[in-house]
Amino acid sequence: MYSKWTSFFIYLQNIVRRLNYSKSGRGMTDGIPAWNRQELTTFNKFFTSLFDSLSNGFIVLKDGLIVFVNYAFLRMTGYDREELIGIPLLNLCPHKQSNGKISQSLLESTINASVYERKELNNWKFLVRNQKQLRCHMMITTIFVEQQEFVVLEVEEIIAQRDIAQRLKEKNKQIESLSEERESLNEELRATLDELVEVNKQLADSEFWNKTIVENIPLGLQVINNEETEYINGKMLEITDYPASYFQNKSVFDLADEEEKRRVGAFLEHIQQDMLSEAMLEFWARTSQHERRYLRTQYVKLNKASRWMVITADLTENKLKENELLTIQQQLEFAIESSQSLIWDINLAVTDDTPGISIGRIFDYQPGELKIHRNIWQEIIHPDDYAAVSTELEKHYRGETTLFEAECRIKTKAGNYKWALIRGKIISTFFPEPSLHFFGMLVDISKRKETEEQLVVSEEKFRTIVQHLSDLILIVNKNLTIVYESPSVSTTFGYEPGYLIGKNALEIIHPADVEAAMKEFENVLNKVNDFKPTELRARHAKGYWVYLEVLGDDLSDHPAIGGILITARDISERKENEMQLDLYRNHLEQLVKKRTEEIELINAELVAINEELKATNEELAVKNEKLNDEIVKRIEAQIALEESENKFRSFIEQSTEGIVLIDEEGKIVDWNRGMEAIFKIPREEVINTYVWEFDYRFLPEKRKTAKQFEELKAATIDYFNSLDHSKIMTVEGYYQTIELKQKYLTVTIFPVITPKRRYLGRIVRDITSIKKAQEEIQKQSEELQQINENLEQQKRELENALEELRKTQAQLIQSEKMASLGVLTAGVAHEINNPVNYINTALEGLKITLNDFLEIFYLYETITPENVTAKLEEIKRLKAQLDFPTLQQGINVLLNNMQTGIERITEIVKSLRTFARVEENELKFSNVHELIDTTLVMLHNQYKNRIEIVKEYGFVNSINCYPGKLSQVFMNILSNAIQAIPDKGTITINTHTDKEGKFMYISIKDTGMGIPENIREKIFEPFFTTKEAGKGTGLGLSITYGIIQQHNGEIEVKSKVGVGTEFIIKLPTNLK
Repeated sequence: MYSKWTSFFIYLQNIVRRLNYSKSGRGMTDGIPAWNRQELTTFNKFFTSLFDSLSNGFIVLKDGLIVFVNYAFLRMTGYDREELIGIPLLNLCPHKQSNGKISQSLLESTINASVYERKELNNWKFLVRNQKQLRCHMMITTIFVEQQEFVVLEVEEIIAQRDIAQRLKEKNKQIESLSEERESLNEELRATLDELVEVNKQLADSEFWNKTIVENIPLGLQVINNEETEYINGKMLEITDYPASYFQNKSVFDLADEEEKRRVGAFLEHIQQDMLSEAMLEFWARTSQHERRYLRTQYVKLNKASRWMVITADLTENKLKENELLTIQQQLEFAIESSQSLIWDINLAVTDDTPGISIGRIFDYQPGELKIHRNIWQEIIHPDDYAAVSTELEKHYRGETTLFEAECRIKTKAGNYKWALIRGKIISTFFPEPSLHFFGMLVDISKRKETEEQLVVSEEKFRTIVQHLSDLILIVNKNLTIVYESPSVSTTFGYEPGYLIGKNALEIIHPADVEAAMKEFENVLNKVNDFKPTELRARHAKGYWVYLEVLGDDLSDHPAIGGILITARDISERKENEMQLDLYRNHLEQLVKKRTEEIELINAELVAINEELKATNEELAVKNEKLNDEIVKRIEAQIALEESENKFRSFIEQSTEGIVLIDEEGKIVDWNRGMEAIFKIPREEVINTYVWEFDYRFLPEKRKTAKQFEELKAATIDYFNSLDHSKIMTVEGYYQTIELKQKYLTVTIFPVITPKRRYLGRIVRDITSIKKAQEEIQKQSEELQQINENLEQQKRELENALEELRKTQAQLIQSEKMASLGVLTAGVAHEINNPVNYINTALEGLKITLNDFLEIFYLYETITPENVTAKLEEIKRLKAQLDFPTLQQGINVLLNNMQTGIERITEIVKSLRTFARVEENELKFSNVHELIDTTLVMLHNQYKNRIEIVKEYGFVNSINCYPGKLSQVFMNILSNAIQAIPDKGTITINTHTDKEGKFMYISIKDTGMGIPENIREKIFEPFFTTKEAGKGTGLGLSITYGIIQQHNGEIEVKSKVGVGTEFIIKLPTNLK
């Protein structure tokens, strides 16, 4: 039973490998078989030909589904194979077994345990077609093929004594039926002989497949007998990156990493002590290149105590991904615990207060300290908030909402309450059992709530200020539709509050002022307004006109305003005063004119007497006129001063740059919003403080000294002492804000001189981000310039080298081709002659054997109903005389010999055709293994009977290449290897690809004399040879090197005198 199982275990891996290979051309697609209905059918046909003859039943499962059953199991249960393929195994099992255990749980636990060692189930029951139950013993084993998991069940039926008697009777009936069919079988004998050729051909294919399966098994396989390696496949060498010679007296366990050696040693000791037949171990190992690989090894004891097998799978990629996921999980847990939040998972299937899973910290609760369960909410939610939260929670439980979300106050660890956001969702899970889980998150939003309360207070404060302003505030959109009006608007114009909202602003403007209003509106939209107020007239509710001084600013991008802000001031009273002043001026002029006329009349009467008085009056008139002009100028200056002050104040407050004004005492008298944004200090905190105290406070710490303070004070005073309009300066440097952040600022200092006082102005700009960007751009520019120079130099060097190689390549290839043709001609005639003689000999033997068969056939043709018994007796004697079984076996042997000879000739002709394409320059996908095999056929006469060829071909065989030129490479290297072995030896050919499948590696290793170290570097030089004169051109390896370069590949040589030489070729799989 044990040896039978071991054989099946190896067969199963090979068959799955072969099935995938035949389906996809690569065996697996990224290591995951695509099990469709067509592939399952092919799978069953293949296994039918191999295992239907076994007496025990066999079932193969993939993900719990049946993918194969043999004939013995179908016979036991009465089912057809098509009925069972693709259905769950549990469909064939009763709900409970004989011991009362549930079939599903018992089968799942046993399958899970079979990953590490084989498991046995006794007295297992299956449901069969006749409504009865089949009792059996089952052996369950899990195997891994191409990192895919398969479960194999061997079923041995438990037969009762009465069932045995019944089955014997059925067998006797079958024997009688077979005797009756004997005559009809004789009639089919002639047809059977016609099919012998086809059968023999299929047998030859089967032998070829069995050999290919073992060589191309997708797992590493090593068989050890008496502590020496009996067999090792190419996959094991690919996984470990060691040659086959390394494993002569070593196993894969010897590759264990330093920290794993103790655990591997304990594993091997455990196997020996407990005399285990199977065991599994995963450990980290080192390849020949010192790369770490994570291996899963399965130890299997074979038929002898000293003979065992180890099957190895490379799980490095899966292990690295597993470690990466573990790292991400730890990072996520850290992120959750670092923030003021908590995530929970409550199993709703649990009805009591059992706590669920919780991660994170919140409200001074440490991770895991706040136990979240389904009834905790009433304990931690504020009583005033619990009713609303409970209502939303019940809605979500009933499925009325897709997401549960609520903001409420949560009790902290200290006993007080803080605001939190609760979000949760009910999710169905299916592992380990189907159930409903309530997943959710608890987030601390207490700071946000405090900010919202402060914002409400701030908005109320702003609203109160606006409502008590005497100035008018309007917001209009780009169509001049009024969307907001301050309370002072209705007070000024006498309309009801909100009356103007939705109306066009031009409707209340005086017709004569509409053009000026539109021009100012366009300037605001185009950002070209000079921030000078415009005088307009607007209609009062009672019909008269109100004079306004209007100033506009486009704040369409402001999130709170989203339009054009218009501020206006009622100047009707001032206009009335101006009118009164005009009336007074006109009245004064009239009085002066009248007085002058009276004086002229008096002067006319008293010209002689009052000459002196006349001059005095004239002088008085001049003074009166100057006095009138001075009065007018002072009034105009007062008006202009008010306009300038309003404009200046609006500019300062709306500027994003910091602006500060300092008086002659050195005190700060003005501080705009830009300065508040840069230094994070409100205006009221710095007004009337000395500017040198401010400068000293925000210097970097390393520059703060008593001397520096005095210098700042002295510099400010000196600047005022020598103040003039041309003294403007700009400085820049790092300043420290109140938040201890370093900012790079530019400060422009300029004088502000008025008729009464002198001031010092500063404009401060924050250019920290610009400064950092400039430094980073400069650094990257220098690095890119250096990289470009290096790349240009390398490009020129590569172009020169490539041109030189192309010039010599054509000449070298032609010369070596002529030398290679001489080698081929010597062996082809002899190679073809041998199989031809082989076929001729087989034909002569076949003629003799067929003559004996014809004697038997002629007797069959003479049978009539009257002489049937006598003729059958005569035929029986003739068969015994001619030894009929030996004749049948002889025909098979002769046909096989003929087939072998024909195949040999076919291989030689195919090899000649391949080598004849050496000058083709067309890229095509070609089978590298076929190119190597055809080259070996051509060279067979040189190495036969003395050199063993070991092929360790990898799974991928086709690459995009120049097949004729690549054949010449193999011809050159294999010829050298054959010539390097004087007597008997071995040539090992290994192929494999890298993990990404981008490159193929071809290794040709001989056990010849080796290459001395002093000439190893010269072997690829043209005309260099160590052979006698006339036996070598010295161009073979040079041309080989050129062809490999043409393929964008690499060639490497390793050699040791007295041991042998290895050539390793690296080629891209998809050459463009």
